[in-house]
Amino acid sequence: MSSVVTQEEREKYALPMSWLDSSKVSGHDLESVIAQLDMMNPGFRDYLERWNAAERRRVEELYVDESVVTGDPEARPRWYGGPLQSHGEWPRYREVLERKFGGDVDAVRTIDDSTDLILNEIANPLKAGEKRKGLVVGYVQSGKTANYAGVIAKAIDARYRIIIVLSGVHSNLRQQTQVRLESDLRVEDQKRHGRLAYSKLTGEQTPSGQDMDIPDSRSAGSVLSNPDIVVFMVVKKNSARLRRVAEFLQGISKERRAERPVLLIDDESDQATPNSASGRQRISAINKRVRDVWAEVVTGTYVGYTATPFANIFINPRDAKDLYPEDFCYALPRPRGYMGASTFFNLEEQDAAEGGQDAQIISRLSIQLDESESSVLVPKGRDLSSYAPTMTPGLRESIAWFLVATAVRRLRAGRSQHSSMLVHTSHRVPAHDALKTVIDDHLAELRNSMTSIEGEFRDLYDREIDRAQDLRNGERKTEWAEVWDKVGEVLSSTVAKVDNGQSTDRLNYPEDEPQTIIAIGGGTLSRGLTLEGLISSFFLRTSNTYDTLLQMGRWFGFRPGYADLARVWVGMGLLEEYAFLASVEDELREEIRQMREEKKTPKHLGVRVRTHPGRLQVTSPDKMRAARVLTPSLGGEKYQVTYLDKSASGLERSRRAAGDLVQRLLRGSTPLELTSDSLQGPRLFTNVPGAEVVSYLRDAWIPDVYPWLQPEPVERWIEGAGQGTSWNVLLASPVSSRRDITLYEFAPGITVRSALRTPNPGWKKERYAGNAPNGADLTNFRALLTGSDATADIEFLYKMEGEHLDDAARSLLEKFKKHADKETKSRRSVDERKLRSQVLPGTGLVVLYAIDRNSAKHISKEKLDHQSWEVFAANGEAILPGFIFPSLINGEDDREYLGVDPAADILYSEEDDVDDLPDDDDTVNETDEGDRA
Repeated sequence: MSSVVTQEEREKYALPMSWLDSSKVSGHDLESVIAQLDMMNPGFRDYLERWNAAERRRVEELYVDESVVTGDPEARPRWYGGPLQSHGEWPRYREVLERKFGGDVDAVRTIDDSTDLILNEIANPLKAGEKRKGLVVGYVQSGKTANYAGVIAKAIDARYRIIIVLSGVHSNLRQQTQVRLESDLRVEDQKRHGRLAYSKLTGEQTPSGQDMDIPDSRSAGSVLSNPDIVVFMVVKKNSARLRRVAEFLQGISKERRAERPVLLIDDESDQATPNSASGRQRISAINKRVRDVWAEVVTGTYVGYTATPFANIFINPRDAKDLYPEDFCYALPRPRGYMGASTFFNLEEQDAAEGGQDAQIISRLSIQLDESESSVLVPKGRDLSSYAPTMTPGLRESIAWFLVATAVRRLRAGRSQHSSMLVHTSHRVPAHDALKTVIDDHLAELRNSMTSIEGEFRDLYDREIDRAQDLRNGERKTEWAEVWDKVGEVLSSTVAKVDNGQSTDRLNYPEDEPQTIIAIGGGTLSRGLTLEGLISSFFLRTSNTYDTLLQMGRWFGFRPGYADLARVWVGMGLLEEYAFLASVEDELREEIRQMREEKKTPKHLGVRVRTHPGRLQVTSPDKMRAARVLTPSLGGEKYQVTYLDKSASGLERSRRAAGDLVQRLLRGSTPLELTSDSLQGPRLFTNVPGAEVVSYLRDAWIPDVYPWLQPEPVERWIEGAGQGTSWNVLLASPVSSRRDITLYEFAPGITVRSALRTPNPGWKKERYAGNAPNGADLTNFRALLTGSDATADIEFLYKMEGEHLDDAARSLLEKFKKHADKETKSRRSVDERKLRSQVLPGTGLVVLYAIDRNSAKHISKEKLDHQSWEVFAANGEAILPGFIFPSLINGEDDREYLGVDPAADILYSEEDDVDDLPDDDDTVNETDEGDRA
C-alpha cells in the first residue's frame, strides 16, 4: 500500500483527525479512541499510521537540511512531535496565513517548517525547570512577525501558557505589533475549539495615546489558576513597564510558574536589550529589566528575533544571567520575492562604453546622489536655527519617480493601493518639519504646473521604466499617455507626513482608504514600522555601524507586482557600504550553517562577523566588549588615530616617537620634496621597511581601542601576509592661507606647517573604555585624515620630476583622475584602494600630522557657536598618525572577523560583577535624539 498521504484523504479524514487532536487522551484510552474512529471511518487507522510516518519524515528532513545551530541530538532529545492539524491555535493561524498569502502553499509551508524547527529547540513545556535561550535571524522587513506568531501559536498548543512579546522601544511599533498579533492569533475570538481562552494584559492605546498598563501583580495568581488560560502581553522596552512584568511574574508562586511555561519573544532583540552600559555603569537599565524578567521564569524560553543580530551574538557568553543565545541560533530562509540588500545593492561592473574604458559600479535599483545634496539637506551641528533646506535635483527626481511609479503600479493593479515614499536625511525633529515644508511647497508647485513638467517626467520614465525589467515578472509595460493621465490623480492625493516621537499625525494605513504618503522621519522609521507600498526612498542619513545602516533600510521587503519600480537614492559612499553589508549577511548565515554541520551550539562556538576596518563598525562599541578579533585583516585598509593624550608627558611622547622615526630614516635616505613648495612643504620618505613602522608603533601611544594598530599584530602581519611589502612615510604640511601659520620641526631642517584639528564635542572621557597612561589627559578628535590622504604619496610622486612613477603608473593615475572629474568633480569618487593596488602595489603609507596647539584660535567665532567646535588648547604640538596598509601583492584573503569565544576563561574583569546599576526609574533611550516615543 502506498505510503503517500493524498489531499483527498486529508479532506476525508479531517473530522476524525480534529476529534483526535482535541481529545487529549493517551495510552490505552488513545488506542480505544482510534479503534472507534476506525469503525466509524473505515481506513482511518491506516491513514493515521501513514500520516504519522510522513510527519516524522518531514521533521527529520528539516533537521538535516535547515540552518539550525543546536547541540548533539543525542544530548538534546527532540520533544516536539509536530503541530496540531485540525483544531488548535496553529490550524487557526494557518488559515490566516493562507488568506494573507492568497493560497500560496509554498509560503505557508515555509513558515510551518521553520516554526517546527524552532519549536523543537525551545524548552520542553512539560519538563518543569527547563529553560533555553535562542536567537532567530531574519531579514529586514521580511515578515519576522508572521514567523514568531506561528511559534506562539504552536507553543500554546504545546502547553505554553504565558506569552510575553517585547516589541521595540517606540509606542507606535508596540501598538502595531499588538494589533497585528491580536488579529492574526484571533485573541478576541471566543469561538475556539475546547476550553482555551486568552487573558489579554495589554491592548491598544487609550484615547490619550497611553499604552494599556500591566495589571497589578496581586492579580497574577488568580489569572493563572486555570490551566487553559493563556496570558498574553505585548510590552514596550521601557524600564518601568518591564519592571511591572517582572513583578507580575513574582506574584505567581514558583510552583505555579513551573507549571505555566513562559515564552518570551524579544522582537528587535538587538535594540536596547544587549548591555550597552559604559564606564562605571556596568549594566544598562533595559538590559537589567529584561534580565529581571528572565530570572523570574522557571520553565520557558527566551527567543530573540532580529535581522541584525550583531549585538546579540557579542553578548558575554560567560554571564549566565545575560541573554546570550547559548542554546540555539536559527537563520530564517530568505522568503520568495523578498528584496534585500543584495537586490538593491548587488553592484555589478560593466564597461562604461565601447573601447575598454574603466569599469564603473552600477546598480539597477539604486542611484548615488551628489555630495552637494547632503550639504543642502543634512543639518550641521546642534543649533538648527539657521537650517534652511531647499529642493535639490535628487530629491525632486525621487519625488517625480514616486508619482510616476505609483501611477504605473495602479494601472497594473487596476485599483488604488497604499503607496509610500521615504525621506530620511536626519534624526533631528526640527529638520523633519523644515523638510516637510519644502516638500509641501514642491507638491503645490507641481500641481500648478502640470503642463510644463510633463517633459521632465517623461524623460525620467523613459530612463527608468526598463532599468530593472527582469524584475517585472510578466507585468505589462504601460504606455506613457495613460501613465501621465494617472500621475495627475496620484499627485492630487499625495500628502507629506512627519513621523517621529513628537508627531501628532502619525502614519496610518486604513484598509479601506488607500494612502499616498511621502513619509519624513528618523528613528521611528528605522525599526519595525512598515511603510506600506514603499516605492521610492531618499536616504542621506549616515551611520558607522552595520546594524543601524541595515535597519534604516526600510526599502527592503516585498514588492509584489512592482519590484521593478522600487528605487532608492542614497548619499555618497552608501552604495558600496550596503553592497558590503549584503555579503556580510550571506556570510553570517553561512556561519550558522557551518556551526550546525559541526553539531555545535553558540554555547560552544561563537558566530563570527566580518569587519570593515577603518570604515564601519559592526555595532556600538559598548555592545562589543566581549568580542575579539579572530582573524586579522590589514591589507589595503585605512586607519586613523584620533585619541590623544594631551598631558605634557603624552605630547612629549607623541613628538619623540615621530622624531626618532624621522631621525632613523634620515640616516639611510633623503626625503623627497616638491620644488613647487617652500622649504616648509611636505616630505616623503619612500621604501621604508615595515620594521620601522613597528618600531614607531612601539614608541608612540596607540590606544588599545585600535587592536589592529598594536605593534605585535602588525609585526605578525608584516612577517606573514604582508611579507615583501614596504611603506612610504609622509610628513604632512597642509596648505593654508593663514598668515600666522604654526611651524613644526620634526628634525633639523625638516619643518612643516601644522594642521588644524578640533576635538569631537560629543565624546566624553567617561565613555572611553580603552587603556591610558598614568596621568593621561585624553581628548578625541573628529577626524585626522582628509579625503585625499589615502593617495597623497601617489599625488606627491606624480608631481615630482624624474622617474619616481613609471609611465604605466602615471597612465593609471591619469585614468583614475579623469574618471573622477567626469563623474562628480570630486576626488571621493576615486576608488582609493583600487588606485593604490594598481599604482603602488605592495606599498603602504604612514601620514604624520603635527596638530596645532591652538587650533581653535584659527576657527571663526561663527563656527565655534554654530558647529559645536571644541577648543584644543595644549602646551605644544601633538603628532597623530594615519595608516594605509599595503595592498597584498599575492592577493591573499586575510579578512578580519569579530566574535566571542565562549571557551575563554575571562572575558571581563572581576569588577564587572559589581552591582553598579542605574536607579529603578532610569530608562535607556536608544532612539535617535528627538525621536521620543
